[in-house]
Amino acid sequence: MSRMKSFWSGVLLGIGGLTAAVFLDRDKNALSKTGEHADFTPDAAKGMPADAVIRQLSRYSWQLTRLSLANLVIDSEYIDLVAGSFAQPEDTWTEKMQNGVQDMCTTIGRRGKEINLRQARQRIEGLYQEYRPVFVRANQLLAAHGMAGVSLKDLTLAGHDFSLNNSASNENWGEEVAALQAMLSDFAERTSEAALTLTSRLENLVGQSPAPPREEEGATSMAV
Repeated sequence: MSRMKSFWSGVLLGIGGLTAAVFLDRDKNALSKTGEHADFTPDAAKGMPADAVIRQLSRYSWQLTRLSLANLVIDSEYIDLVAGSFAQPEDTWTEKMQNGVQDMCTTIGRRGKEINLRQARQRIEGLYQEYRPVFVRANQLLAAHGMAGVSLKDLTLAGHDFSLNNSASNENWGEEVAALQAMLSDFAERTSEAALTLTSRLENLVGQSPAPPREEEGATSMAV
């Protein structure tokens, strides 16, 4: 590939990155307005019966799947952003100008990807926080019947920085993006597994327990 071809590829890539960021943001904003929120209050979750908890956990899993498909796909528009700067010490003035524009477009495109990652984190982590009272309630119901719940202590992204060095000279940018995407995917998978485990155990509980026993104060050890 000639330098001129690389230059125009970089320009088009930068424009494509910005366009992709705008359209992805628009699509995800639209998605967030189609019911990706809990339809209960935290106080209501405290006294929720087992069958209602099962429905809410299933609703959480469905909404998480939709958000994951919308946010965690690796966009083809960003594949070439992994390449670093094309600048060379022996470049002519014209070549330096061309490479400078290409580096600027790469940086812009990389910033678009960082914005998408941050938005993905906000939506996926925010969805779990809205439904966390249901997870807590599921643990309480299971504990009241002497059944094991799941630990929620490690289901968090707190303390993880989703910032990236988006300069074109950062040759590790692709690996850093992949690491953040893996972290977010892992969090989504762990909350999904917790929801499925709690659902399965509550379904067994509902099927074998016609009259739920009285809950006691000590039945919340696994709730948080």
